[in-house]
Amino acid sequence: MKCLALAVLALLSMPVFGQPALKPIDQYGTTADNGITHGSADAPLKLVEYFSPTCPHCKHFHDDANASLKAMIAQGKLRYEVRPLLLPHPHDAMLDVLIRCGTPKQGFALADIFFRRQDAMFAILQRAAKSKALVSSWEKMSTTALSLDFATRLRVYTDTQRVGISTAQAHKCLMNDQNYLALGEIAAAADQQRINGTPTFYINNALVDIPETGTFWTAVKAALETTPASAQAAPSLATAPAPSLPQPRQKGS
Repeated sequence: MKCLALAVLALLSMPVFGQPALKPIDQYGTTADNGITHGSADAPLKLVEYFSPTCPHCKHFHDDANASLKAMIAQGKLRYEVRPLLLPHPHDAMLDVLIRCGTPKQGFALADIFFRRQDAMFAILQRAAKSKALVSSWEKMSTTALSLDFATRLRVYTDTQRVGISTAQAHKCLMNDQNYLALGEIAAAADQQRINGTPTFYINNALVDIPETGTFWTAVKAALETTPASAQAAPSLATAPAPSLPQPRQKGS
């Protein structure tokens, strides 16, 4: 009887003939709004986050929500899109460019690493900024030269190598002015929607209201649970011309 029971359990666990077993959703992509996505385009819930790897609130959301979001993505319930929004931290543009440097999957992995290293990076820059001569030299550098300086100083090439982006590839991305203009396009489109800080969230085109109390994940989780499932596209906010240079945000620090 025991052998028979085991055989029945084995049969029940097999996929139905002609129908392959379901696999977790693990799709990545890009959008016309300069975002990168994780999850199926057919997912009924579309979450868009304007974020920055130098934003402490974004790090808190990432730490609280990451496991739950990945589970919803794997089940085909959610597509998660992130759009980097510049903050007035000197190394923010450099990190944003690198997140968009490789494949979207590499970008999400790199964002994870940057969040884990956020405090350490700030500490390195705070120590360096004690030198008035160094700060003065930073003020005279171009955007690309400044990014290269910070990339070396913060040892981010080790991070890019961990996700499969070579130092040469990362260097090329940081030297490309078009990558910084793409950040400007995101900033200009966000201005059109009066998005003035990070993190800011949309679910199926609707702005998520963040109350004064509770965590960002508490508010987003509640909104995900109460949003009617539909196949709407994520909000397209690329309606404004890009500025000649990306303008940093004034909130989110």
